[in-house]
Amino acid sequence: MNKLRLFLAFCLALGACDRQDIGPQRRRPTATEDSLASGRVYILNEGNFGRGNAGISTYDPLTKQARKQAFQAANGGLPLGDVAQSMAAHKGQWYVALNGSSALVALDSASLVERARIRGIGTPAGMALAGEKAYLTDVYQRKLRK
Repeated sequence: MNKLRLFLAFCLALGACDRQDIGPQRRRPTATEDSLASGRVYILNEGNFGRGNAGISTYDPLTKQARKQAFQAANGGLPLGDVAQSMAAHKGQWYVALNGSSALVALDSASLVERARIRGIGTPAGMALAGEKAYLTDVYQRKLRK
């Protein structure tokens, strides 16, 4: 009987609790974050090894519009590179690891215009961004590159 009373008291106590949010809550995105949070879907097209035909396409679920080869359209018809492996967003930019091109490419998130390209970094595959550093896995190495 005591266990039943204890259980009922516990259930009543839980029912009396009120959810209260503490600390900063979801904030409105800034202008550069807005394009990342727009709901647009980015499709990373790996391409064929040795052909340099990787690309990025976009899809807007609200308008149901697909834009094939959006990267090429934004960059004067130039292809992204060879074998796009991963893509990550950070501070209003997209970063794309290209293992066939041995490169990491920074793109403006709103327009997909290329901002920078770091070459000669092995064969990057996976990527994680933290602070001001990008950590890359390498297909043929047993260590992270930064």
